[in-house]
Amino acid sequence: RAQLRPAFDFPLTQDRQARQRDRLARISIVVASLVATAVVVHGSGAPFSYRLGQKPDREIRVNVKEFRIPNQTRTSNLRQAVADQVPVSMLNNPAPIRDLAERLQDLTVTIAKSSSFETLPESVRTLWKLSPEVYQEIKGATDTPERRSALDQKIHDAFEPLVAQGVLGPDTLPRSEESSRTLSIRTPRPGESGGPLVNVVARERVTPERMTKPDGPTYQAFVSCFANPRLGPILFSLIAERLAGTPTLTYEPETTVRQRDAARASVDEKYDVYAR
Repeated sequence: RAQLRPAFDFPLTQDRQARQRDRLARISIVVASLVATAVVVHGSGAPFSYRLGQKPDREIRVNVKEFRIPNQTRTSNLRQAVADQVPVSMLNNPAPIRDLAERLQDLTVTIAKSSSFETLPESVRTLWKLSPEVYQEIKGATDTPERRSALDQKIHDAFEPLVAQGVLGPDTLPRSEESSRTLSIRTPRPGESGGPLVNVVARERVTPERMTKPDGPTYQAFVSCFANPRLGPILFSLIAERLAGTPTLTYEPETTVRQRDAARASVDEKYDVYAR
């Protein structure tokens, strides 16, 4: 007996075969991916068993363009070098120096009002260790109201650097700072807006034994304010002993440490770079 097949059976067979081929292709891709992953993970050689933070005890080769290793010694040395450049911080109280300037000005007024060295009060001559020669030099610089006013201004100008810099006492700095060659001196400015006046000066400018030396910068700056080449040295000789015995600077350890820590923090971490 003959059997008839539907006319559409052949197209259905083709569609089913196409779906099977597509399914096989996807499965093949998945299998290939799994095989490739297994080859990478379990390929030749031992697996990479190191974890973050571990230090390997054998040579490690990596396929990168370059890598960096922190150089702690270099970083520490650079940071310390920068910190060493920060001067010691000192607080200046200029009141004793201003008082000394006023007393010197009062002396010139007293001399200007006197008629002779002998009429000058004995207490004044003894206090300032005056000699007739010194008296005559100051008397000649104050013999008119104009000269007296000009001398007051010159004394004020000569004392300005001393007021701004101050005087360092013999035991003001700790042993750890005795080798410091520069000082950062903060002088408050009462009655003025803004912060204190800050001067970075060489230590020799505020050390008493150097301040009073004729070849020192402090002495030279003082006498240069007077046109008369004899008057400046005479006036300085009158105040030198008092100036050396009037320390005005106080060491500021907290400020010094804070400024040096800030200087260290300004230096970035240094690295050794290894290129391929």
